[in-house]
Amino acid sequence: MFIENIAAYVKIQLQNGAEIISAVKIVPVKIRQGTIGKNICTKIDVNWLETENSIRHADDVIVCGSHGEEYILSAAEFSRRYQPDPNKQNLWIPKPIVQKFIYLTENISFKAPWGNIMHMCQGDVLNITDKHNIYGIAASVFATDYR
Repeated sequence: MFIENIAAYVKIQLQNGAEIISAVKIVPVKIRQGTIGKNICTKIDVNWLETENSIRHADDVIVCGSHGEEYILSAAEFSRRYQPDPNKQNLWIPKPIVQKFIYLTENISFKAPWGNIMHMCQGDVLNITDKHNIYGIAASVFATDYR
């Protein structure tokens, strides 16, 4: 089902009793630089195309997650979320930022904050920490990367 307004959808889910889960990302990531215009397809566990995005600025970084997924963050957003791992070169550890999530009870698609369509399945989660920046995280990634 395509959701036209993801913030309104979340509001309805909360009114209908969806539980807010608070969690912190705990798993380190790697990064690499891309080139402006490079398209990145976020695939979960290699097979499921979750979304895609393009590098728009020279300082954007490609974040490589624990399940093989890749996604793009601005340098400023990356610095807000991650710090260098003092024990392992080329690894970045998440800063202890508490985020809020709800579980999905159905398959949905919606326009993500970066302007492309995001496809999420029942059991995945929506990050609802910022009502202007709602995005999905696959259930398998949430289960291993957040506490």
